[in-house]
Amino acid sequence: MDKNEVIKYLKIERECISRDCDRNCGECDLVQEQEILLDAYDSAIALIEDIKPKTPIGYTTNGIFYKFGG
Repeated sequence: MDKNEVIKYLKIERECISRDCDRNCGECDLVQEQEILLDAYDSAIALIEDIKPKTPIGYTTNGIFYKFGG
């Protein structure tokens, strides 16, 4: 699943949990297939895990400067 699809499904899920829900998912306009949502969450986790933190590589008179990717 690509980043845009992940974002799409996470936004749908966010809308779902922000509503005053009666837990009647069968009647909800936001209901999604379980496999699609699991894939979206797995993909989101993988994308987050792949983010490389900034690593300080030196100092200037104004502070630290960084490079990305450890």
